[in-house]
Formats: sequence, structure tokens, C-alpha cells
Amino acid sequence: MEDGIDTKYIKIEIDEKTREIELDEIDLSDIKIEITDISASTTFTYDTTKYMISCPQQTITDIILKCLKYSNDAYGVNKDTTLTHKLFDNNIFNRVDLYYERIDSDLFIAIRGTVTMYDVINDINFIQEEMDMSDIENATTSAAALAPTMNVHKGFHQDFKDIKKFLKDFINENLSAYGITNLYFTGHSRGSSVSTLSAIYIKTAYPQLNVYNIGFGCPRLGCEAFANYYNKMLRDTTYLFREEKDIVTKLPIYGYYDIMNQYIVRNHRVISKYQQPDTVIEFMDSGLDHHRLINYMNCNYILPNE
Repeated sequence: MEDGIDTKYIKIEIDEKTREIELDEIDLSDIKIEITDISASTTFTYDTTKYMISCPQQTITDIILKCLKYSNDAYGVNKDTTLTHKLFDNNIFNRVDLYYERIDSDLFIAIRGTVTMYDVINDINFIQEEMDMSDIENATTSAAALAPTMNVHKGFHQDFKDIKKFLKDFINENLSAYGITNLYFTGHSRGSSVSTLSAIYIKTAYPQLNVYNIGFGCPRLGCEAFANYYNKMLRDTTYLFREEKDIVTKLPIYGYYDIMNQYIVRNHRVISKYQQPDTVIEFMDSGLDHHRLINYMNCNYILPNE
């Protein structure tokens, strides 16, 4: 090997931590390096001069923390937020506050959670109605053609319908002007619910986009057909977090099914991936106080090994 380059070890650097692996005089061209449990959005480069693999992009934890901040900013509490605000108030009974920011080829969209009494009325309007996917033009794509009839929460669906046309126009504009490749929907509570419906709609309409759904305290949203279709389309890019005793994440009960992937938060730490509904005792031990966004703040969001 060249002078000045260590011939005994290969150095692998991930997240600013370096590991040394003894080469034992094996030619580098014969070495196969396999890395698992890395976000699909992460890219790797091999530096043949320094024998180093580096991860220059943000980790999924960095993006989750960014979305948590955006979810908090969507409540209007940060006057210095970098987000742009778009208001939808078609009538006095319905208002959706949407915030967005584009960073290079990444587009972040955050929806405000429950604030007003009118929001609460929508939140408890859990009669199901068919999700409106009728205006997806490219129905010849496999995603649109295979989308089933899906019944979802009527109140959150109304919020989604209020922003649907804007979402399509806005994403078309960003695709054409900036060539966005990654779209991140986020929000807390009602905001996460509307974001989830938006994410599955946009992924169906734009299958070429990397659509992520990163939310906090999201209620259950629809029937079994909805959950199955969502899991098929977005499971690998979904990161929903539910405080262990957050009762809102366990409602509504009858006729509603959980989507994947969801993670349990306890004491500001992600402890496990959500697997199955709570027992009656666990459900009764839950409450609204655990639903507040403050319970999701200051968490390291390091995901458990799967």
C-alpha cells in the first residue's frame, strides 16, 4: 500500500465514531462490507484513499428531531420558526394550519394539532366515510390502480380534503422547480392524523417520491383495508411515536385498526416497537395528560434494534 496509509487496519466511520478492523494482509478488493439497519435515505461513499466509509447525510434520528421541532412550531409557539404558514379556513367550523419548509431536495410539511373547540368537534367525529382518492389522474400506475375502497375517520378526513388540492399543486410546483425527492409529513395528535392521510394520498399519486410519515400521538384512523393498504405503501418510511400511556393513540376502538410502524415512548426514551393493542388494564391506566406534546419532547429518539 502507499506510504503513510495504515496497512493493518481498515477504518469505518459512522456518525463520527471510528472503528478499526484488522486487515491481516487481505486485499481491500476482496472485502465485502455489509451494513444493516440504516435509513433508506442515507447514502454511503467509499474513500479508497483513506479506506473509510462515511455517512454524510442526516440520520433518521436527526430527521425525527427536526420533525418534532416542526410539529411544535406548527402550534404557533415559535415566532422565529423557519416554517412558512398556510391557513385553510373554508368555514368557521373548520380550520387547518399547514406549515412547510424546503431544504434542498427535501420538503417538510407539518400540520397543527388540536387547539380550538372546533378542532375537538372534528376529533370526536369518528364516524367513518370513504377516503377520497378520486382525483388521482395516473390511475394506470400500480399504486393508484390497486388502492382499495378505504373508510377513515370522518373528522380528520374533512381536514385532509380541505388541503388536498393545495398539496397536489404545491408538490407539482416543487417537483418541477426544485426536483424534490424526499417528502416528510409530520404533526402531533390531529396534525399527525391529517399528515398520515396526506402521506398515503401523495404516495399513491406520486409513487416516485420518497414519502415519510413522522408523527407524535397519532390516533387510529381507519378500517382494516386502510391499515393494510397503508402498511403496504408506507410501512418502511413511517415513524409514529406513542407515549406509553397516551390514550388518544388507542382511540377510536371499534372498527379501527393500527398502522405500522409505531414506537412506544416511556420517560423520554423510545423503548420498543409497538406490537399489539393494550390489555383492558393498560388501557384504563392511560389518560389525556400523557397525550400532550411535552411528553414527546426532549427524547433522544434512538430507535431500538429490530
